[in-house]
Amino acid sequence: MAQMQQAKDVGSVDPIAGLLEFARELERACACLQGEAKTGWSEAIAFIDARAPLYLRDLEQAVLPLLKKHVRDDSEDEAALAQTLMRLTDELAEIEARWRALRPALVGTRAAARHTRLAEPIAEYVELWEAHVAMMENEVIPALHARLDPNEMDSVAHALALHRGVGWNVQEEDTPRP
Repeated sequence: MAQMQQAKDVGSVDPIAGLLEFARELERACACLQGEAKTGWSEAIAFIDARAPLYLRDLEQAVLPLLKKHVRDDSEDEAALAQTLMRLTDELAEIEARWRALRPALVGTRAAARHTRLAEPIAEYVELWEAHVAMMENEVIPALHARLDPNEMDSVAHALALHRGVGWNVQEEDTPRP
């Protein structure tokens, strides 16, 4: 579980890349639940409990509203973006609902029974995260980079930083140091 460390400072040159890494870390934590050994389960559960709500809030409050503002016309590109945003919204609700359903079973089952009884729901949850990361990489992140201007990108960075309680100052990143 060494990959599951505290969130890195969001103050990077590309806050969207940081958001994607956040999703990948959650995907790796979910994959840890597929292990046969009990070792790491409680850490993975705690990690998902702590980080998934932050990530989902990032998308719902900082990313989706900005992208929705960019769906302005009926062109094919904009229709595709609108469809992606609808799928993403549905996917986020599904991720949250599945975790609420799966979590009590994860903590209330003995290690041997977990694998037998929970293998399929865990695999489905992991697949849900894998599909989500793929959607982020292939559709959402490119849409963000293509549509957000520097001020909007900075707005996303500020929101991500606020959600995690870390600092963000574009000038610190972009200003050459003496």
